[in-house]
Amino acid sequence: MEYKYRQDQTYRYQEESKYESTQEINGQEFKATGSTFSLMNMTIKNVSENGDLTFLGFLEDYKVVAKSAYMDTTMVMKDILNRNIQTIISKKGRMIEKQLLDTTNIGTDFFGKGDGLLSVYKEFAIFPDQEVKFGDTWNDERTDTAKGTQMVTLTKGVYTLLAVEEKNNRTCLKISFTGKTEISGKMTQMGMEFFMEGSGESTGTLWFDQKAGILIAKESTIDQDMTMALTGQMQMTIPITSSTNTTYNLIE
Repeated sequence: MEYKYRQDQTYRYQEESKYESTQEINGQEFKATGSTFSLMNMTIKNVSENGDLTFLGFLEDYKVVAKSAYMDTTMVMKDILNRNIQTIISKKGRMIEKQLLDTTNIGTDFFGKGDGLLSVYKEFAIFPDQEVKFGDTWNDERTDTAKGTQMVTLTKGVYTLLAVEEKNNRTCLKISFTGKTEISGKMTQMGMEFFMEGSGESTGTLWFDQKAGILIAKESTIDQDMTMALTGQMQMTIPITSSTNTTYNLIE
């Protein structure tokens, strides 16, 4: 299994997520629901002799819907649209280099995700060097630090090759995955310093067109338990639980 995106071709992915979260502040529970919609553009700028892929990725569209007892709003995140990230990955999907080419004032919004929101690569699997057959598993481990913060995310995943299946009018390899995530670190937002730590578990399925070497679709569920501690004049500790369901599809 190898990525074979074609040089000078543009690929577009649509991602939709729905989430539920609960925060506990001073003994009271605050529940929220919401969704996000994004349209990602990825243009392959170079394919090296050994198969390394260099691509520019940016968001064409990004909307956030948030609902709680205190708000019901839809936001179009114009500040992060059309901000190019250049990414170089190996043909197996290992990160070689990532560089934000355009400035953005997203800062450390979205609890330290920062420019990770702009990354097409975040949905890619890392494939094993050896050949695999149906029923085989392999491991994937990643460490990410959100730009402009000290937030570190460690993710350990296990993938299983399941079967051949039709998905979105393509013949694909169906691959299941499970993962465990640990998050820790601190960030500053609106003049306040936040310390965050927690863990999460993910499950899902991705569909990969082996002949074309293209990720076709991915579906996942992530459950997280976090603790956020505020320092300074508003000292408090806030437990946060959340569950997020995401679909990711190649649209052209």
